[in-house]
Amino acid sequence: MKKSNLKKKVVLEAPHILRSMCNDLSPKKYQEFINFLDFFMMQEFGIKREQLPWLNPHCKHKDWKTFIGVMRLVVAKFFRNFDQQHFRHTKH
Repeated sequence: MKKSNLKKKVVLEAPHILRSMCNDLSPKKYQEFINFLDFFMMQEFGIKREQLPWLNPHCKHKDWKTFIGVMRLVVAKFFRNFDQQHFRHTKH
């Protein structure tokens, strides 16, 4: 019996995941949220502005880009969950 190839690897890039995670935000609110994430990561983890790959196009370390992108997703997920659990949003 021939084995089917069911284990296809789906690679989604961090920016696409982040955008879909925040699809309920307006473009302006999304940009504010992204800026907040970058500021938080720089302050709390001691990351310099030039070390963030999306702010420095000359960054050539693929592993660092992957790591920092995943780190940004983790921080975003934390803040999105915290916001949804502790604040009641009203629609006007």
